[in-house]
Amino acid sequence: MQINFAVSGAARLIREIRAALNRRDREQTLARRAATAAIETELKTTVAGLLLHSQLALSGSGVPAAVADRLRTVADLAGSLRQQLSVPSETRRETHA
Repeated sequence: MQINFAVSGAARLIREIRAALNRRDREQTLARRAATAAIETELKTTVAGLLLHSQLALSGSGVPAAVADRLRTVADLAGSLRQQLSVPSETRRETHA
């Protein structure tokens, strides 16, 4: 922001500075929301993949019991994480604040 003190009065300068600060705050909020949405999308995709692959592995025949137990644990954890991610981010922030 460039200010010309020769042609701008104090009231106008204050208005312009406040407007610039408000613009910056809005831009930061939008950038934060975009970053949050991108991270949520990545997490949801990864969790869906974990859940799908663990369930597919469990449905196969010949899976040793110890491996099946671990796969069930992975599937349960992925399912739980998927449920947590399905809650809107604003609600998660309110419950953790």
